[in-house]
Amino acid sequence: MFGLVPFLVREETRATTARLIAALVATSALVSTVKALVGRARPCDVLAACEPVFISSPGGHSFPSGHAAGSFAFAAFVASAWPRFAVPAFVFAALVAWSRCFLGVHYPSDILAGALVGTSIGLLVARYGPRFELKGSSRSGTRSPASSRPAPGGTASQD
Repeated sequence: MFGLVPFLVREETRATTARLIAALVATSALVSTVKALVGRARPCDVLAACEPVFISSPGGHSFPSGHAAGSFAFAAFVASAWPRFAVPAFVFAALVAWSRCFLGVHYPSDILAGALVGTSIGLLVARYGPRFELKGSSRSGTRSPASSRPAPGGTASQD
């Protein structure tokens, strides 16, 4: 998360970064809801032949994979906002997703569902997120330069 700080302070990328964070939060919320509804146990908790590799069981539910969903939401959003980073972003997401199966904490179907959820939310927020941004205002509540221009006739416009 700290890697996002430089983007937050740059005026031209602040809105895009806020949408990326919104996509990740929405993905996490949906995954948590689906996990609670489905209640699928992790393979390392129910399969005798499956032991988690390098880690203990993280507990909780398995379906869908939150790691896969989050990394694919990130990749889809980045691919939409900065197409030149699409391949590395999706390679990263695929490696994160694969690692969850390798570690024994998810079934392949958990990974697939997480990838579909994350990609969908990442693309939806990248595509439609700008429609929900406030125009002509800033966080401090001051007017934007365009709204404080004099109106025809020499008086200031009152938006």
